Parts: sequence; structure tokens; C-alpha cells
Amino acid sequence: MGDIYKIVDVAHRHHRPINNHPYLVELKNKYPIMGDTYNLYRLNNRIDLEPHRDSDRNCAVNIPVLNTEGSYTVFYSSTRTDNTQYHQRRIYDEFVPSELQEEFRFTLLEPTIINTKQIHGVINSESGHRIIFSWSVLPRYSFEDAVEFFTQYPHGVV
Repeated sequence: MGDIYKIVDVAHRHHRPINNHPYLVELKNKYPIMGDTYNLYRLNNRIDLEPHRDSDRNCAVNIPVLNTEGSYTVFYSSTRTDNTQYHQRRIYDEFVPSELQEEFRFTLLEPTIINTKQIHGVINSESGHRIIFSWSVLPRYSFEDAVEFFTQYPHGVV
């Protein structure tokens, strides 16, 4: 397991290019809706990710890598639009949690299309580091477009 921690620590930045990885290029050629960048996200032990909305993408395919069993991805709604603060380093708009209403939550156990324009966060009660691989969908496609695209593959996409 130490190797994955090294990869995440060394590459701990947003928007890693897929062109450095032949297998990802092959997958992008097969699924042209996928973007040119991916992210590896790590949450430390029992650290949550505050409610936010991604500023730079409409949706992504999130794939669990390590210790996602003890965490929840939570989606929220808000009637206010003036309760955000933009974070340049994290490239998202953060929301005031007290002004949000939880809509639903799930545990990321398999590759999942995420609507990153909906307010979402992570509750991480896992005792180990939570790591996911998040591959952006091209910006010209909406969440609905991505869902429609991937329904062509009812038995999996790989």
C-alpha cells in the first residue's frame, strides 16, 4: 500500500494529464467523452471534505482506490446562491454547511458518474487514508450527457 501513498503525495495537484499513461489514452480513445485530465484525491484519516461545487468541470467518473468503505459522498441542495467562497487552490466554490439540506448520500464502492455541479462533500469516518481516482468528462458534456453515453455499456465500460 505504501506505493499508492507515494504516487498520491508526489502528484498531489489537480489536473494530471492522461497522455503520460498509455492505458488511459487507450481508454479515452474508446470513450471519447472522457477528458484529458484526471485527479487522485486523498483524504487523511477521519478528515471530511466540505460541501462544494467544482468550478472547472461538469462531471467526472470517480473510481474508488483505497479505504472508501467508511466514507459517504453526500449531495446537498441550497436555496441561496450567495453563500459561497471560491478557493483558487482547490478550484471549487465552498458552501456554508448550515444553509444546506442533504439530498442523498452513498458510499463509493464502484466507478460512479458524479455530477460535480451539484453541491457535494465527503464524510470520511474511515481510519485509513481515503483515495479515489477522478477522471473529468470533457467540459462540453453535461452530467446527463455522460449518463446517456455510458448507458450504452450495460455490462461495464472496460
